[in-house]
Amino acid sequence: MKTDNREFFEQLGNLFYALAVGHSIEPIEVSELKMLISKDWMAYPQDSDLPIPQDVHFMFFEMDTLEGAQTSASEAYNNFAKFYRLHPEVFNAALTDTIKQTATSINSLFPARTPSKKDYFAELLALLRKEENIPEHQ
Repeated sequence: MKTDNREFFEQLGNLFYALAVGHSIEPIEVSELKMLISKDWMAYPQDSDLPIPQDVHFMFFEMDTLEGAQTSASEAYNNFAKFYRLHPEVFNAALTDTIKQTATSINSLFPARTPSKKDYFAELLALLRKEENIPEHQ
């Protein structure tokens, strides 16, 4: 199944939003979250006049949209997980490692404030461990 760059980065926005909201991130921490994500994703090529790479812009726009709509962490995570399962060809080892790195940073920097909430970080690691979903030669 074919996908485009925009859809991929929007789905990363869903994932990182879910991880942060799942930890009950405070509104004041959103800019800190975006800086943390930027650290891992700004190195990708930029082909626009935006102050940040267009792909990162797609990610942040999606996160802002989800926040504005007060989308649940569960819905956002499930959107990403569905995309992951439908588009395994997109998730090569390098991208998967970067996703894990960003997710680990979010998990470390924004500890869960409500222990009873679902742990989307653990779910993500289990999802990404399913190596049969990751193409070998990309």
